[in-house]
Amino acid sequence: MKNMDVMLLSTSCIQSQLMKELLSESLGPSITLVNQHTFAYHDWNKPALILVDLANLPTSNQPWELYLRGFKDNISTVLLNTQDSISAQKLLQWPNVYGYFSHYEDQETLIRGLTKVLKGEHWIPRSMLIEMLLYLQSIKPITTTSIELTSREIDVLNLLSNGKSNTEIANELFVSEHTIKSHLYKAFKKINVKNRVQAKRWARCHLPLYDG
Repeated sequence: MKNMDVMLLSTSCIQSQLMKELLSESLGPSITLVNQHTFAYHDWNKPALILVDLANLPTSNQPWELYLRGFKDNISTVLLNTQDSISAQKLLQWPNVYGYFSHYEDQETLIRGLTKVLKGEHWIPRSMLIEMLLYLQSIKPITTTSIELTSREIDVLNLLSNGKSNTEIANELFVSEHTIKSHLYKAFKKINVKNRVQAKRWARCHLPLYDG
């Protein structure tokens, strides 16, 4: 993964600063520390590898989390300090995930794994790869020959399914309410529904990453 920005997404605290310095010294490329409030203002035109420090970030449909998951190109992710119980479904929600490290991994394993990732390899246990494959084989496809939703339309429908209002969706995706209305109008036409209730029911049946 040459010529990529490498960022540690965490909170601004002494622990995160020490981790950033350790990784920079051990891995070679300079690593930028960004927090959940500032990283949205970064210029994403250049490819980036995001090291997501889950132990020091608020999660579960936070604005920064939804913003990051909206990217499909130019960004790859590695999850740090994951829970032991992370599932294939949760792992696949992150854009271009290259690996994950649980909270009990030792420093040597972390550095060795991230070194592999920076060379373009994945650091995912075989058992998880099998689970991911089985999950992908079991889910209903998001698109059919007649329905092709954009990644942003999928994000909006997922949030709608979680009971969010247009204003709340706009705030979480960092766009205007008018933009959300436009996404919903286009999505409703594609999935052939007439209202939010029908759209919510459709999303629960057809969006594999729905987290109800």
